[in-house]
Amino acid sequence: MMIDIMNDIMAAKPSLAPLAPSARSVKLVMHALLSGAFLVAYATGDEDTYAMHLASGYLLLVVLTLRVGSGIAAGRGSVLQLPRPGRFGDIMKRPWSAMSWLTILLLFAIGVAGITGIFADQLPRSLVGRLHEGLGEFAMIAALAHMLFAGALWLRGQLAGVLRTPRHPAKEIDYMVRNFVLMLAATTVVAPAFAGPAQDLILETYLADSRRVDPSIIGFSSERGRTFYLGPHSGGQSNMTSCAACHMPDPTRVGKHIKTGREIDPMAVSASHDRFTDPAKVEKRFSRDCHNVLGRDCTNQEKGDFILFLSRQ
Repeated sequence: MMIDIMNDIMAAKPSLAPLAPSARSVKLVMHALLSGAFLVAYATGDEDTYAMHLASGYLLLVVLTLRVGSGIAAGRGSVLQLPRPGRFGDIMKRPWSAMSWLTILLLFAIGVAGITGIFADQLPRSLVGRLHEGLGEFAMIAALAHMLFAGALWLRGQLAGVLRTPRHPAKEIDYMVRNFVLMLAATTVVAPAFAGPAQDLILETYLADSRRVDPSIIGFSSERGRTFYLGPHSGGQSNMTSCAACHMPDPTRVGKHIKTGREIDPMAVSASHDRFTDPAKVEKRFSRDCHNVLGRDCTNQEKGDFILFLSRQ
């Protein structure tokens, strides 16, 4: 999709006469809507932005259906035709064949993620809900790979015009670009596999940060964490005076968002083993929820007490 957008932009010519939308323009608009709707849906999965997540998800499915339908109905040679990849074994030999396969994979991943999202909306904690989240992450990786490959093909075209000399034949340029793409793709796919350290490492980080502020701090307290979890607190939203308002006084039970009514996985690590394993997600949740409950940022000691309490439940 990205390479089509680049080509469309570079090929565009100004015209003073009003023209009916061309097939190329329609395709460009569809790609822009697909990209925008997917990015918004990916970034708004939290409860506070769930309405936007739903709206962008349904828009994504509508535009994707129109894109696939127009591609099937398009005549031979039309720019609206869907990619027609060659044999799978030609991927390493023909860059455009690889791009076609990657585009089909991306459209499929986005489509299945959107369809499972319809069911996940009703059954957020079911296998379908978890499948939807996993497919969303996979679709983002596919989208990043798609953009990288599109950029590499554009770079290949630029290099071909500058470096195609007896010293740098076309095959050598293809080899350079292919290695560049493989390196970036490997980084994109492999890096997430090493993310998500255990709760202990996150606690150690918060403890080190706490001691920089107050060297007398010895460690965290599960009992303080329990008091912090149950509240009540003031300064935040009037209907969120404690963490237990959404997550239940018993953190091993399924919670319920106080605004949307959607179920939330238990906070206790014994019931949700992946709790507090990804530092970025942990900090993102604290940044949002501390302001909802306290009206301010949580201190590192409060965060550590909170995680320690829930890690022992």
